[in-house]
Amino acid sequence: MRSADIISFLTLAASASAAHHMAKRNDLGTVAVPTAQDVENAINEWNLDVNTVNSFLERAPGELDDLPTLASDAHNVASNFAAEEPNQLGTLVNWFTSDSNNPDSAPDAFHCAANDLAVGQTIGSTTFNFKSLVLDVFADIVEDANAGNRDAVSNLLDVVNSYRCCNVLPDLDILWRDSAISADLLIQNPVTGGVPITPARPSTCSAFDCSKTVGASTCSTEDNGSFGTPGS
Repeated sequence: MRSADIISFLTLAASASAAHHMAKRNDLGTVAVPTAQDVENAINEWNLDVNTVNSFLERAPGELDDLPTLASDAHNVASNFAAEEPNQLGTLVNWFTSDSNNPDSAPDAFHCAANDLAVGQTIGSTTFNFKSLVLDVFADIVEDANAGNRDAVSNLLDVVNSYRCCNVLPDLDILWRDSAISADLLIQNPVTGGVPITPARPSTCSAFDCSKTVGASTCSTEDNGSFGTPGS
């Protein structure tokens, strides 16, 4: 894992989040030396973020004929939910890499998934990472919706959907599962009921064949050590 690049990305994303903060809840930020409770909080917060973005992407096509509403909706979702996701990634990465009293080492699949979201790869003129294909594209959606560019907004929604369905959500299958198992969070908590280890997929994912999608995550093919098969 290119740790310096990941830390740089997480710092940049957190700054962007703070710059257009709108209260949605008590945002957690990235925990430098996480406890198991911090890991549980991070996964649960990330799950809320994912479900909120999923809901937006499912209703957005119906808002294409009302672009001012779509622009406001996209700004709210990006500012208050999508922009928080790198904070949760930082906490889960720190669970394995900081002095957190965690005896487990992150397997290759975890490193791959964290790197895919934070650093990614550049193919042609496109950088495939969370900042470029979620946060930056959400900003473009707001700008084009405010300008009345319906076709541009529709194309940008496809970009976000493709990256989330073929990179973000498969990577979370790994990141959440490995962190939850390492932190002993699969034991059902009588209050919380445990944490999710695989994110919900929006119906929009049915439009994408990730095996044929350029830049799609391949981290599920990496060795996941003792943490089992992601997505199961």
